[in-house]
Amino acid sequence: MAPMQPLSLILKEAALVAHE
Repeated sequence: MAPMQPLSLILKEAALVAHE
């Protein structure tokens, strides 16, 4: 598992946007 995962950040941001 890499320390920096851009996909994880994108998914996290997408989830936050979806919640709104």
